[in-house]
Amino acid sequence: MLVKTSLELPAVMKRASDAFAAGDPIALSECFTPNARLVTQLDKKLAAKLGLSSGLEPVEAVGQLDILKYYALELSSYDLTYFDVMSAVNVGRDIGIVYQWCIKLRESGSTMSGICHTISSLDPSSRRIAYSHDIIKTMEIGWGSPFH
Repeated sequence: MLVKTSLELPAVMKRASDAFAAGDPIALSECFTPNARLVTQLDKKLAAKLGLSSGLEPVEAVGQLDILKYYALELSSYDLTYFDVMSAVNVGRDIGIVYQWCIKLRESGSTMSGICHTISSLDPSSRRIAYSHDIIKTMEIGWGSPFH
């Protein structure tokens, strides 16, 4: 897998990105506060492939255990083949990040690429994520390269 994260991120966001890239839902859920809230709006095409939702309503997880379950289900459905942080903006305890990714679905072997916009709020210590809202969209690519 190609991982090219090189932007300056708060330590907890770097840990979360590394855990996601490694496919580790336990380490990823540990980046959240015990009562954190995660809201993920999935592209219809991706939601259907993962069997998570219709893509019309967001997937919501409240608390570390629900977040762990969500990421365990999601990360068990595919292998991440490309992951990069394209941009990050940090103001106070809030951070916005844009990721690009490519996955290979384990069930069908088909590949998908996409982009994720994440807006997260850190807890007062800035050591854990208290709230995160993700918008995930698939993209059509070509020329045999993950992204140009």
